[in-house]
Amino acid sequence: MSYNGYKNYATWNVCLWCDNDYHVYKAAQRHGKFTPTEAEDFVHAMFPEMTPDMQTEPRNMWSEVDWYEVAENFNAE
Repeated sequence: MSYNGYKNYATWNVCLWCDNDYHVYKAAQRHGKFTPTEAEDFVHAMFPEMTPDMQTEPRNMWSEVDWYEVAENFNAE
């Protein structure tokens, strides 16, 4: 099921936090183009305990994130 134009809630949530946190956004811009693996590593470095919204979820939502879509989101900016 899609969520706000993204594959699912977890993917949307990661993109939302990365786009709306100034320091994370600027760090992503400085990085340049991302592969899905680089996007995953970058997000894990920025949010080692998951995004704040995902920390309250009872399940591990990292496994639900579509890292290809996150990389596309970074690369589109």
